[in-house]
Amino acid sequence: MRISLYLKYNYLTFLLLLCLTTGCKKYLDEKPRKNLTVPSTLKDLQALLDENNTMNIGQANVSDAGTDDYYLTMEDWNSLENDGDRNSYIWGDELFYNSPNNQWQILYKQVYTANVVLEFVDKVQPGEDMVTRNKIKAAALFLRARAHFTVLMTWAKAYSSNSASNDPGIPLRLLSDFNIPSKRSSIEQCYDQILTDLTTSISIFPVVKEHVMRPSKAAAWALIARVYLNKADYVNSLKAAEESLKLNDNLMDFNTIDSSSTYPIPRFNSEILFSCSGGWRTLYNFTAKIDTVLFRMYEDNDLRKSLFYATNENGTKAFRGSYDGSFDFFLGLATDEIYLIKAECQVRLGNIESGLQTLNQLLVKRYKSGTYINKSGLDKVVALQTIINERRKELLMRDIRWQDIKRLNIDNSLQPITIKRIIGTNTYELKPNDPRYALPIPTVVISLTGISQNPR
Repeated sequence: MRISLYLKYNYLTFLLLLCLTTGCKKYLDEKPRKNLTVPSTLKDLQALLDENNTMNIGQANVSDAGTDDYYLTMEDWNSLENDGDRNSYIWGDELFYNSPNNQWQILYKQVYTANVVLEFVDKVQPGEDMVTRNKIKAAALFLRARAHFTVLMTWAKAYSSNSASNDPGIPLRLLSDFNIPSKRSSIEQCYDQILTDLTTSISIFPVVKEHVMRPSKAAAWALIARVYLNKADYVNSLKAAEESLKLNDNLMDFNTIDSSSTYPIPRFNSEILFSCSGGWRTLYNFTAKIDTVLFRMYEDNDLRKSLFYATNENGTKAFRGSYDGSFDFFLGLATDEIYLIKAECQVRLGNIESGLQTLNQLLVKRYKSGTYINKSGLDKVVALQTIINERRKELLMRDIRWQDIKRLNIDNSLQPITIKRIIGTNTYELKPNDPRYALPIPTVVISLTGISQNPR
């Protein structure tokens, strides 16, 4: 059922993603097939959301390609498959070169699927099984919000309270009708819609144990915490983090993990709240070398130093610590991130010792048994920098570092971050708040929709 429904909707999805959607009359004049089947049961709708090749796999972490967590040699860079891959490393002007199959398309396909479900969920089997109906509706709202938020974090500038109401955000697609033109909403409007979807999902999510490939109330609270953190609303971010941890506060003890495995961190482990994965060619461990400054940040008794990294033949380090248990990158939500959000918010709100205590709860599970020394007695700036450093060490290759650099450079609480690349005799530099922190929207999207391109 899942596969057949996915195929039935593939035609409509194709039209949506080609048009996305202004002025594409030659496509809009083409009528959908008369025998196209629509969902008629709640089971059909759940099957659409369970199509993991759409909703859980292939998400964008293209922004991680621009971070300071890794480097490429000139040989590595030249070996990349195409100019788009090479541009992602040096913050170039185009990544997809008119390819309709790209990360933007993948994320809006998730939005489209969620919209189809939301439009049918109250129409099929009226009066039957409200618990299941609410679960499906909540999941669709979560998935739409998550896809929109990922696009926003990748293709828009960081949130600033001084300019968010005017800064261009992303197209908010709230209906499946591809005849509705796309336009960029403001960053403020985007945050409002994402938070509306998530808070609505919270209000109707049943508290039932689901497989982590499906959204849940704990995952929704976790995503709200991440959204508010990027908005610098630390009061609401802290509240959401605490609500998520009430539902799941599990942390793995890294002392119990077998470091001899190629990819030691087990998939679907107890920390995961929502599972999805993907990748970007520049970042895979057979090419990317871990930044030496980052690697030296780990203390000798920190088990992440061995569990997260393998040593290449030339002595450089390769990342192997994905929570996906493979060379693909975990791009979902997990409790370790939520502990770090909670700790950062506590410190920013002046509860420094509480924040350090929260951080200690995480780190004691990351060090060799009996070797971790609790952190305490730090001033606010040192405590905050410590937590930010731990975010970088813990949340590597999860599509989070790019978000962090953007928000931290806006925030000005800590030393600004400048990223440099050296390719042969050429040096490339990305300074704080550079407009290139909003990635170039695929040219094919600009051509089809007429929306404004991000400045370079």
